[in-house]
Amino acid sequence: MRKALDILEDKDGWKIETAEKNGDVICSKVMSGARKVFRLEAVLEASVEELYDILFVKMEEMHQWNPSIQYIKVLKHVGPETMITREVSAQTAGNLIGQRDFLSVRHSFKHKSCTYLGGAATQLESFPPQKGFVRYRNRKRQREETIRSSTESLNLRDN
Repeated sequence: MRKALDILEDKDGWKIETAEKNGDVICSKVMSGARKVFRLEAVLEASVEELYDILFVKMEEMHQWNPSIQYIKVLKHVGPETMITREVSAQTAGNLIGQRDFLSVRHSFKHKSCTYLGGAATQLESFPPQKGFVRYRNRKRQREETIRSSTESLNLRDN
């Protein structure tokens, strides 16, 4: 969570992607490894508690108001403010890209008058990629696994 906050608080490198007439602004920042991070700046007609309830507590209801989500399921609570979820994207017209599924670790953190919600892709051996879905994987972790696999292969050859 600290790393995510550091990225948001760093004022350098942000580029405006979209600026709406109502004042909403979507910015992006390119990170190392060609990763792109997005930030939304908007005034919402909801309290922090309402947003927390909608985006964290009632996360499994997100498909009711977000058409890009088919469903979200909480697989496991790791603590009072941390959970593992599986999200499945809605089918696209012609299903050219294919449905995606994501395994995520989601965490909330409250500090003074601020509430932070964050998430990152994860993997679980007990929940492998499902047939018919394209599993999102963290690129850095994928590279680390490739390096580890290559190293293990080298070690096997050396023995």
